Amino acid sequence: MPKRYIVQLNQEERKNLQDLVSTGRAAAYKIKHANILLNIDINGQGWTDEEAAKAFSCHRNTIANLRERLVKVGLESALERQINSKFKIINSKLKTISRGLYPPLIVDH
Repeated sequence: MPKRYIVQLNQEERKNLQDLVSTGRAAAYKIKHANILLNIDINGQGWTDEEAAKAFSCHRNTIANLRERLVKVGLESALERQINSKFKIINSKLKTISRGLYPPLIVDH
């Protein structure tokens, strides 16, 4: 089955990712994502999702999701963790409560 999202990095993107990996001064997940992107790039190693998943000890869906984020949103988003939509809903409710838009809880003893 042909890939839906093709990773094709330009020279500047490849250099940024290689610098990120070689310095090692970033979060482990960012370095892992950078390594994955460098290896699945069609101008580079051109690995399949299965090869990358095996090499980096993750699920092939992780690789597919990383491909999709790179193509749809961009390199910076692909390097970050994916934010769960449930977290966004909970976080927005907490912000609403902290702003005082909800009535305070009254506890009867």
